[in-house]
Amino acid sequence: MSYINDITQFIFDGNRKLSTKATVVVFVIIGILAIDNILGFSYSYNTNNKIEQVQKLNSIINNPHTDIVTEGFAKRLRDDVINREDFITQSFSFVRNYEWISEENTQSNDVVRSDFWFHVSAGGWYYLVSILVVPLGLIIMFSNLNKLSFVFFFQRLGGALLICIIFWGSGFLFSGLCALIPQISHSTWLWNYLLNGAIQMLPILIVARMLESKKNEH
Repeated sequence: MSYINDITQFIFDGNRKLSTKATVVVFVIIGILAIDNILGFSYSYNTNNKIEQVQKLNSIINNPHTDIVTEGFAKRLRDDVINREDFITQSFSFVRNYEWISEENTQSNDVVRSDFWFHVSAGGWYYLVSILVVPLGLIIMFSNLNKLSFVFFFQRLGGALLICIIFWGSGFLFSGLCALIPQISHSTWLWNYLLNGAIQMLPILIVARMLESKKNEH
């Protein structure tokens, strides 16, 4: 278990830069996911678990002594087990099947909400940063070729990927929070979009104010 101690010491080593730690963590996670995807460890584990659970549930369902309530519960649970998807599969399914224009309430008089403008207003700045941070980081690195090295490149790339993940997740978080707000006006979603924009800008303004105050103190 010495490798665990080595990893722990590396992460909590105060002499190492945060960008170096972030690079190692990001690439370790990417490497683990890539190896798992190629060899199928988690897929085989989940599949075997599903088979065992379905077999146990089938034995309960086919048992003549099982009452109707328990049988119905076991059947619903069996369907849930069979149809359950992991987080990564759910994420890819969400992106692949995402509808930019919602088709809900097309038979009613309500104005249909645009999912595109909803996400732009609720987390547009965070999505934009997450999309631009990697190419901008590469442009900045290659504009300073005299300082460019293998370690420097992967430090900056790992830091950019970490920022990308954080901001993309923040965008989804704000979109989820804004989705809890009911439609303000039945004739338009404009007021919801404006409120979403104010909500997503609030933490940005707070952080900017804190940085300005800290700068003035010095």
